[in-house]
Amino acid sequence: MTQLHSPTEPGTPLRIAFVPSHHFGAVGPGSDFAQRVDTLWSYLSQHVFFKRYLSRIAAWRLDATRSDDMSPQQSALFAHEPVVLQWVQSAVPGFDPQNGDTIVFFVGQPAAGNVSGHSRLEKRGISPYEAPVNWVTMAIGEEVVLVHEFSHAFGHLGDEYQSHRTIDNTVPPAYPNVADKSPGCTCQDKWGAMWGLEVHPHPDQLPAMGQSSFQIGCYPDANAPNWFKPTDGPTGDGFCLMGMGGRGLPQFAYLPFCPVCQRHLEQLIHRYGTGETVVTFDRYPDGARITQPVLLQGPEFLAYGVALAPDPEHYAPAVKAQPAILPGAYGATQHCLAMVLENDPAQHVARNIRLAFDWPLQAVTITFHGATARYHLEAYDQAGHPIPGAVAYQDAVLHQGPHTITVRDAQNRIRQVEFGEDQSVTIITELRYR
Repeated sequence: MTQLHSPTEPGTPLRIAFVPSHHFGAVGPGSDFAQRVDTLWSYLSQHVFFKRYLSRIAAWRLDATRSDDMSPQQSALFAHEPVVLQWVQSAVPGFDPQNGDTIVFFVGQPAAGNVSGHSRLEKRGISPYEAPVNWVTMAIGEEVVLVHEFSHAFGHLGDEYQSHRTIDNTVPPAYPNVADKSPGCTCQDKWGAMWGLEVHPHPDQLPAMGQSSFQIGCYPDANAPNWFKPTDGPTGDGFCLMGMGGRGLPQFAYLPFCPVCQRHLEQLIHRYGTGETVVTFDRYPDGARITQPVLLQGPEFLAYGVALAPDPEHYAPAVKAQPAILPGAYGATQHCLAMVLENDPAQHVARNIRLAFDWPLQAVTITFHGATARYHLEAYDQAGHPIPGAVAYQDAVLHQGPHTITVRDAQNRIRQVEFGEDQSVTIITELRYR
């Protein structure tokens, strides 16, 4: 067994095991299997989402085969999953399906309808021989779709590409990125808070695709005529990895996730390692660079699980304000989050900011610049009630800093914070929460 990657954060990692079928014959360092796994790991580790969280991922390559690895119920292109799962658990330290740990089983044959990814949740009751573990089946020549299939398995995300089918699906989609018209399962129910957000092609990896004017909405045919997806593009498949599905071209392996898919993945990945999310304001969550002042409506960073809004209860509540990303001010040289007069990024206003989070937190830290004043940070629970003791103060000095301020709650009840100084400007350069 070879460890491909070791986590650097304390806490429980996400474990990934790359397993060869006996079709490969020779395995181990220098083998065809080892070289192909290196390619698979490169696609995953260099993707704009997963490379951000490599510090909480452990990956192994099993350098052995066994003769009973293929399914007795199907052809020799499908694994005998319970046998392989027991094998992986005996070889990979701590491998735990309940933790979301994932097996990538490489058949060692060209694809024959067997390249797929299924989450543990999706696999319940599919077939008696399937093991309750996140599972990817990979085949020779299909390495480019690894991240797409892995996102099915680990993320329980659904396909968003056009199916060209004529038969409707008869059950509501369980995937967070796929909707239908049934109550509680509509586009509005699943991603209404992100409606209208722009979807950016990643400029570092897909410069030829140019700028995008595509927005989160409700678009038909997410691998079924009666299912809907959050994005749509020039080919009908959208600017999301779950829509493109790889397309057989290496550059599409690096497509970012749309904000809807990323929001779900962020909530899953925060369970591993320290669980800390770090937000700066030089890029959107999908990796697209921010190069000029941007007026924000509030949900632009929901892909990270945080919504932004002016605090309506503090200084000058009648003054209409909105959050904005600016190139720097008041001592900050990097891009920053600030409060400005509505529709005017050049006019700072003294207004506290409210940050609401998708999942309960134990700590929130803000790095900021500001006026010479005492700033405060206060935490609230899901019902909007102040959490006793979860309030902090930090003195700042104009054109100095950066300053940091943190609130904590040992019971993990933080769902919202308010930050600022009632009569002074606030310039946030970094946000951390766990």
